[in-house]
Amino acid sequence: MGNFIIRRIAGMIPVLILISLASFSLLVLMPGCPFDHLRMADPDMPPEQIERIRAIHGYDQPFYLRYVRWLQALIVRGDLGFSRRYQIPVAELIGRNIPRTILLMGLSMGLAIIIAIPIGIFSATRQYSLLDHLGTGFAFFGFAVPNFWLGMLLMILFAVHLRWLPAAGMRSVGFELEGWALIADRARFLILPVITLATAMMAAWMRYMRSSMLEVLHQDYIRTARAKGLDERLIIYKHGLRNALMTMITLIALAIPGLFSGAILTEAVFAFPGMGRAFWHALVARDTFPVIAIIMMLATLTIVFNLIADILYAFADPRVRYD
Repeated sequence: MGNFIIRRIAGMIPVLILISLASFSLLVLMPGCPFDHLRMADPDMPPEQIERIRAIHGYDQPFYLRYVRWLQALIVRGDLGFSRRYQIPVAELIGRNIPRTILLMGLSMGLAIIIAIPIGIFSATRQYSLLDHLGTGFAFFGFAVPNFWLGMLLMILFAVHLRWLPAAGMRSVGFELEGWALIADRARFLILPVITLATAMMAAWMRYMRSSMLEVLHQDYIRTARAKGLDERLIIYKHGLRNALMTMITLIALAIPGLFSGAILTEAVFAFPGMGRAFWHALVARDTFPVIAIIMMLATLTIVFNLIADILYAFADPRVRYD
């Protein structure tokens, strides 16, 4: 196992470098100029002044030279660059926004696990029941509906028409809240984004849990346990659930990078002050360094949680060996 982990970590380095180079190149190839907004804001601005601003930010140099300098600064000093859009270092921008995104992701994943796994188990053990049909219908709905559309639908229904929940942001403006009042206020703003982000995961995990549980319940050792007269709940939750969860372990680990990317649209819809909204604003402004840093974070999450999924799978199933 140790050699396998070392090989996988060593293989991360060239993959991340290639991803950063590809991202940098695509941003350079995008049409238009990153400083077009200056011309729109002040049509009388002299071209020489715009060129000086370009030079200050290094845009008078070839893109490959800018990339090499950025990579060198990252490796030597851990410097992710400076954001033109926010006028702060990228590391500071990430430090400000990542806790909110982690909170949103954690709550969404927790909600999805709490709902999807029990319903998946019940659907498998009560196949073709009313709850099974309702769960299947919800799963198809969750698969089919895009996150941003669901977010806008929930916003229109619960924030605009019913006025039960706030439409955007993360806190009430004009109030100094503390303690439980502050927690309750933040919770109201989190309800709609969390439901929006969790819906697709719930749909997928319900179906996978149902399918995995059905497969396990038809195995020979389950038939043997039933023939011995063991209690059905003991068979399901002790003998069946552990094997069915092996698939879910992999899915949950691999869902985290997708959850991060899904948060981009969700945060944009609800004006939630997290990494997703920061990424969107930086991308629109063609602010190179924050965009690359966030893409690198997403790539790192994908690789790391693939590795974690493999390790957890080996612990869950003693038959799996990587050495």
